Amino acid sequence: MRIRAAEEPQPGVKWIDEGGARMKFLEVDDNTIDVNCDTWASCEDELHARHLFIRWAQFACCWSQGMMASKMIN
Repeated sequence: MRIRAAEEPQPGVKWIDEGGARMKFLEVDDNTIDVNCDTWASCEDELHARHLFIRWAQFACCWSQGMMASKMIN
């Protein structure tokens, strides 16, 4: 994760000024959990929005892989 205050000025970096994320977990049964993830942000243009969508999709994939790996350990 990058923090704007800790970074040197970089003209090519576009920061999200407004936005958020929410994850909801619903236990369906003893072996199944339904995960719902919502994200929102104000974007400068369509290209910026597409980039953020890809980053959030990457986060969701990494998170789900971590969850599956922890289930295999148990």
